[in-house]
Amino acid sequence: MRLQALRNKASGKQQIAESKSIPAPVKGWYVGAPLSEPPPGTAYVMDNAFPQLDYVRARAGCTAYATAIPGGLAVSTLMPWTDGINPKMFAASNGAIYDVSSLGAVGAAAVSGLANSNFQFIQFSGTGGQFLMAANGYDPVQLFNGSAWGVVPAITGLTGNPLLALWAFKHRVYGIERGTLNAWYLPVDSVGGAATIFPLEALFTKGGYLVAGGTWALPTVNGLLESCVFVTSEGEVAVFTGSYPGGTDWGQQGVYKISKPLGLNCLMKAGGDIAIMTEDGIVPLSKIETLDQIALQNAAITLPIAPAWRDAVLARTGLSGWQIVLWPLQSMAIVNLPKINSIDSTQFIANARTGAWCRYLGWDANCFAVFKNNLYFGTSDGRVMQGETGGADDSGIYTTTIFY
Repeated sequence: MRLQALRNKASGKQQIAESKSIPAPVKGWYVGAPLSEPPPGTAYVMDNAFPQLDYVRARAGCTAYATAIPGGLAVSTLMPWTDGINPKMFAASNGAIYDVSSLGAVGAAAVSGLANSNFQFIQFSGTGGQFLMAANGYDPVQLFNGSAWGVVPAITGLTGNPLLALWAFKHRVYGIERGTLNAWYLPVDSVGGAATIFPLEALFTKGGYLVAGGTWALPTVNGLLESCVFVTSEGEVAVFTGSYPGGTDWGQQGVYKISKPLGLNCLMKAGGDIAIMTEDGIVPLSKIETLDQIALQNAAITLPIAPAWRDAVLARTGLSGWQIVLWPLQSMAIVNLPKINSIDSTQFIANARTGAWCRYLGWDANCFAVFKNNLYFGTSDGRVMQGETGGADDSGIYTTTIFY
């Protein structure tokens, strides 16, 4: 039997294929409403592809950086420190802190015998130099002075749990007491000494406990006003201005309601503003004065991926490990999602300049940090990987998928 292609008998002409240019989806991942009418330049699926300003690139891979951390257990926290000359990075794993500043096998622990490896940390310049301060709410605050770790000068005066969730405001270090609505602050320009309690039980009406705090620049008619912010587990945000709680100029600006924040690492500085991860998305605190909790959803940075965000939150109810990190060199904001199971490895990624989103799959990441302008993450098997480098994921393949 002989087969022959059919032709258009009416015209007697063969059909001719035409090429068509499809613009790159530089507006990023979109699964919002209405899904049937997405904005131009978006994609329904955007996995392992990053939307640059004027093109879309496949994400790079990851390679092993610091390896053989004793015990081979999960790296829970990565902590960079720099004095401008000799930068360092430390990893917390299995109750110990390791120097992971260099490529290759990790040496002995710099600190061991800790009760918890989930740290919140800041770099603070006090009267004694540049310190990395790391707090987990179970052990005394750990201090790195540029050459060694220790707990001197010690923080005294605490009547409950050790400090957690450190931040700096007007030359003072603040922290929260785990499981309570008590904040504490240290003497001016100090990393130790007698801490003073700042109780907030009477201020917050929804109960819960403090999870985070930070410094927020409020715009006023006279310029930016630096404020101190306290965030509770129930989504209440208190804003104060002044020098410190014991000062005559200290005053409450307001208490606002947002959706419940996601974990202890829910805040990210964004210029003078603060972005906070909540169950309803990532919202800028600059909007809380004029919008209620429901209206804030429409002002969320995550609005284009709102359904995916909600699904991710519901699937991870009760899990810890949420983190948001800014990588300025690449204009990238990384949201690390807690692992649902041993094979789950998901990050929501945004172009911090354009607000375009995408999703990364395949990186076994428990925590992220930026060190010497490179991106790193800690794995479940006791390693530190460098991300966005090379063409393979730890010598394995990965796939970029875009559908629009």
